[in-house]
Amino acid sequence: MLAADNHCLERLACQFSADALRGPLHKDVASLVIYTLLRNQFIPERFKQRLRSAAHQARFSDCRRRFPCTQQRP
Repeated sequence: MLAADNHCLERLACQFSADALRGPLHKDVASLVIYTLLRNQFIPERFKQRLRSAAHQARFSDCRRRFPCTQQRP
């Protein structure tokens, strides 16, 4: 999920910042995931910067188009 061509977590950060998630539970879970990733010392700084940038993009673009997520659910 940290690969440069995988944008699912960036999309999550963007949608969270855009307040585009459904319901308080989705928002709480997204907040916890994003916070944990940003605070984890083993996550590369360049990936953390991608998340911050995606959150910033929420003001300027459509998260779904800007960060396509093609991961299939199990």
